[in-house]
Order: sequence, then C-alpha cells, then structure tokens
Amino acid sequence: MADDAADTDRFVEVSGLRLRYRRMGQGAPVVVIHGAGGNLGDWTAGPAQAIATGFDVTVFDRPGLGMSGWPEDYADIFTQARLLRSASEAIGIRNPIVIGHSYGGAVALAWAVDSPQTVSGLLLIAAVSEVWSTPGGIGALNQVMAVPVAGSAVAWILPRLATPAYVSRRLDEVFWPQSAPPGYLDDLNPALILNAGTLRRNAVQLLNLKAQVARAVPRYQDALRMVPIELLHGTADRIVSPAIHSQVFAEQVPHARLTLLPGIGHMPHHVAPEEMLAALDRLTRPHAPPL
Repeated sequence: MADDAADTDRFVEVSGLRLRYRRMGQGAPVVVIHGAGGNLGDWTAGPAQAIATGFDVTVFDRPGLGMSGWPEDYADIFTQARLLRSASEAIGIRNPIVIGHSYGGAVALAWAVDSPQTVSGLLLIAAVSEVWSTPGGIGALNQVMAVPVAGSAVAWILPRLATPAYVSRRLDEVFWPQSAPPGYLDDLNPALILNAGTLRRNAVQLLNLKAQVARAVPRYQDALRMVPIELLHGTADRIVSPAIHSQVFAEQVPHARLTLLPGIGHMPHHVAPEEMLAALDRLTRPHAPPL
C-alpha cells in the first residue's frame, strides 16, 4: 500500500545514497522514472495523480537530479537503474510496471535488461532507446556544460541569466507543439532545475547517454523476451525522434506494442494521459509469452 501522505517528499537510502520519492494511490505497483533536466515534479504536476486512481505509483528523483544524491558514476544509466531498483525494494515495492520518459526510458530499459525478472512490464514514453547517428544531439549548451572546467563556469552563470522569458521559451520547446499545463513550472521547482550542480550533472548524463545506450541495445532481444512492453511516442516529437528510437525498438523487439500519437510532441504523459492510462491497462492484462 502506498504512503498516506501522497504530497509529502520522502527519502530512502540505498548504497549510502539518499533518493527522494513520492508515493500515492493503491493497486498494482508502478515506478516512474523522469527525463533529463527534471525531477519528480514533472510527474506530480498531474500524470502521477491520474495513474494513482488505479495504481500504487512511486515517482523518484533520478540520482544526480532533483533532491536525490548522486554516486560517483551517476552518468551511468545502469547504475541509476540499480539504485532505483534497490530503492523500490527498500520501500516494499516488488515487480512493478516501470514507466520511463525520455532519458528515463533509457534508465527503465537498463533496469529491465539487467534484471527482467524484477519488472512486470515496461511503459516507454518518448523514450531514448537507440544509438543515434548524428553527432552530439544533446544541445550546444549541454555540450559546453559537460566540459570539466568551462562547463562548471557556464553552469554557475546560467541560473543568473535565466529570466522568466528564457524559462518560458525552454518550456515551449519541450512541450511543442502543445503547451505546458498551468502551474507546471511551480511543481517542477525552478530552484531545483536551475541549480548549477543540477545543470552540470544533467549535461554530463546527456553526454554519456549514447555510449550507455550502446551497451543496452545488443541485449534487448534476449533480456526483454518475457517482459510486456508498451511504447507511446508523439509523431511531432522534435527532441526524441520516434523514427530513430521507438520505431526501431519495435522492430528489434517485435512483441513490444508501439502507439504513435499523431501531432503530439515530447510530453504525451501530460497532453495524452488517456493513451498513457490505456497502455498501463494493457500491461496489467495476461500476456502470452512471445514465441
């Protein structure tokens, strides 16, 4: 059963690291892993409450972001997955459906690839799942902030230059062609996302992501063979391309069910919650193992 205080920040310690989480609802367990640059507020701004009407849902701050601590190798999606799996077990969660959005989708895949017997299903939303061929792909500012010395300086300066107009433009880019819901930024907490340490750690995670995903891809077919998988991806997503990621993944793992959302951008959990809930419902039904 989930904690009574659904809106209360809680902490669990694993491997000497404190991770922040919120838990709400009742039913089958669901663990949510947020994307790059954010924190659990991205989900507690609405999508987690929608899930909690039928599930026991727990949303974590990923290691290095939000109010969670970070290990030495916080840029490794497999380390993040191990810590989140251990944290879930420490608070009594067994065999959850794991939801991963964007970068969090890569962490969810790392969890399932390393320990498929500990998940009852995967819901990958606008998820990074493949090795993209274009150079960079993480944005020029993140490229600079990932550099050891200059990156720290830029990460220190950026919050001081981040006017409300700048923050609004960034939100518009993330939600395009839709818009952020009212109050979204307050839930996300600008003081957490525009923190120099958070900006720097996020940039380093993004810089290392391609190499980490490359370690996971060859293991998909064998490791995920018995894991029910749903994918949601907007056709208008300009941040994580469905043609590069989810559509390729669906070919690699044929039993994964891909739902493309026409005209939807990078944030389906906010702008198409009914599709998210329908995918979760499908994951709770009995699945015949693939041949």
